[in-house]
Amino acid sequence: SQSGCRWHKRIAMTEKSASEAAAAAERMQLQSEYQDCLLSHWKLCAAGLAIGLPVAMKTRKHIYWAIGGISGTMLDYVQALEDCKGFRARIASVDLKSGVRDPLVASAGMPVQPVPESSDQQA
Repeated sequence: SQSGCRWHKRIAMTEKSASEAAAAAERMQLQSEYQDCLLSHWKLCAAGLAIGLPVAMKTRKHIYWAIGGISGTMLDYVQALEDCKGFRARIASVDLKSGVRDPLVASAGMPVQPVPESSDQQA
């Protein structure tokens, strides 16, 4: 009977490691999609640099070019955070299901709430 108990423990460990591997794979996929979403926001930075360059050349002060680039970057960043927040929520939900706490969320002191998978489960 002891070998049966060991066998059940091995099966449970195998199932747990398989679910952890699946959660890790899903998290990596979501992180890749999140990264692609964030990196797709660059147009306002380029516009800020393009607007700041002629002003900087005319005034012979590089500060206007820097201000244009920094302003565009900040606007891109704010827009990217808004557009890509769904990915962040899905990553947090995967972390919550697998028992992993995201260091970015933990350092901000934000509570992690699971994202419902469908509206049918809420009723």
